[in-house]
Amino acid sequence: MHHRPIYIPTNEDIAYLKDNNETYLYNYLIIKTIEKLIVEAKFLRHPDMPVANIHEVVHGLCWVSPNSVSTCELAKYDADLCNKLITRKTDKTINNLNFLTSFAPSVLYNIAVIESTINLLRQELVNVPQFRFTYAENALLNSIFSVDCEKFNLLPYDYLIELINIEPSYALKFEKLDNRLQKFIIGMNHYMQRYDLDGQTRYDEENAKKLIKYLHS
Repeated sequence: MHHRPIYIPTNEDIAYLKDNNETYLYNYLIIKTIEKLIVEAKFLRHPDMPVANIHEVVHGLCWVSPNSVSTCELAKYDADLCNKLITRKTDKTINNLNFLTSFAPSVLYNIAVIESTINLLRQELVNVPQFRFTYAENALLNSIFSVDCEKFNLLPYDYLIELINIEPSYALKFEKLDNRLQKFIIGMNHYMQRYDLDGQTRYDEENAKKLIKYLHS
């Protein structure tokens, strides 16, 4: 079984964000940790995992993967999470993207197909965040989620911005963009919404070290 790709921030990415906005760096590390936990099928079954006691990691993981609640001690007693899960509305239109797996690469990288895919991801991932981990694997979605900038260099500016709203790491990698930090922050606001994080968590140096150690392990 192939893991769906994720972009892991480099030491250079982390240093840049730490120098410019620690709060957004911290939330970025939290979400990247959640993504890695899910793709590696590590659902915090072991309370002694260094990241298992970071509330935002547990909350975001269980928001995207509700079946993980039973394996996370912190989540089992989170009434707010419980209420949000049972009242959440979903829209399955995003599953249309699973049709991509039937088409040739030359079709997948057609500009119109790329733009339609980006639009649908941008609109629907917030309602069905688990799709990012369950989609029928195909080259286009893998390229989008792995931050394969070369595939998207020729996109119109507006679609580059939409890519950042799907995966803020693009703001760190598209060097031709101006005000990259500001665009990263705007993208993070969309990104955090998908993981039900409010962005109010202050930077915690000790936890940040745990997150970075796990991400680079």
